[in-house]
Amino acid sequence: MICFKEEQALGTVKLWIIMMTVSFVSVMGIVYALYMQLHLKQPLENKLSDTLLVILGVITLLVIAAINWLVLSGRLQTELRGHHIRYRFPPFIWRWKTIKLEDIQQFEISEFKQKRHGYHRSGQRRALSVAGNMALHLTFSSGKKLLLGTQKPKELKKVIEQLMKKETDHG
Repeated sequence: MICFKEEQALGTVKLWIIMMTVSFVSVMGIVYALYMQLHLKQPLENKLSDTLLVILGVITLLVIAAINWLVLSGRLQTELRGHHIRYRFPPFIWRWKTIKLEDIQQFEISEFKQKRHGYHRSGQRRALSVAGNMALHLTFSSGKKLLLGTQKPKELKKVIEQLMKKETDHG
């Protein structure tokens, strides 16, 4: 049974605007170079062959599309179920990662100071966030730490406190 579920999209309006603007300018540059060389027969300074220019144009468009897909399709998904927490961050972490409540030594919902969002690793610490500045901070018996960003800090805190209480009552 799912007690808590949250899905946060990485693609904020600001990020979409930046990505689409950069993509549009890049595509227009490719279209301009192709038009000048193939239609008007006036190659740009680099004087690439028509075939090479088309190949480079297609590769550039594919790279732009792949970067846009990677960045704008990112989603942090978090679930609290009976005796565990699950999370994933597609397209970077496809498979669900499962944390048993019994492996959690300490938890806290609080602000975090990190300015960058995304997936970060540093030694024994991992951080996954997509927006805002609130997170679930977990410390494990092994000494490892995990930060999961949340836009629902009060709801998450209430649910995890209830689950941890049940775990200690039954453990």
